[in-house]
Amino acid sequence: MKRIIKVIECKTVIERSKFISYAYNCDNREELNSLLDEIRKIHHSATHVCFGCILQDKNEVYFSDDGEPSNTAGLPIIRALQENELIYTLVIVVRYFGGIKLGVPGLFRAYKESAEACLKNNTKEVTLKKLFEGKTSYGEFSNLKKYLDKKSISIYNVKFSDQVNFYVYLDEKEFKDISKFVKLNFLEKTKYMS
Repeated sequence: MKRIIKVIECKTVIERSKFISYAYNCDNREELNSLLDEIRKIHHSATHVCFGCILQDKNEVYFSDDGEPSNTAGLPIIRALQENELIYTLVIVVRYFGGIKLGVPGLFRAYKESAEACLKNNTKEVTLKKLFEGKTSYGEFSNLKKYLDKKSISIYNVKFSDQVNFYVYLDEKEFKDISKFVKLNFLEKTKYMS
């Protein structure tokens, strides 16, 4: 699983048409819509503002050709994302028409190359970790802390009262290993960690 390292803007000119591409980490539909609105405001005079976005482990895919012939803009952007194994990622490609028609194969190639330009050397491998809340006794917490330290897993917001309360980000394997020691509650928050 990979994500974008940083937001990048890339410009290419193909047959006098100017293509400007942007790559973003994007976690949900609201963020997708917000980023699209922002780019449409910046490029209000562009001929087309096309995009491809993959959310939720490749199961939720959105794209738009924005007036280009069907599947010649959004689909090639999606292909670039898939080939780079990206999830929770949005690529927007803005086109200013230069007067020369590219045809279906030319458009497909132009949008895919524009998407790939902002992805090249701009991805990193990540692991999805979920936030869990844990509660345990003082004695169990001491053993758990030693185990987590060996695995280089950080504990957050430790509070001592009649028991020890804490938070921890874990991937699936870590959760299975640690839930043998302590009861953990999932808190519907995820984070990608390198």
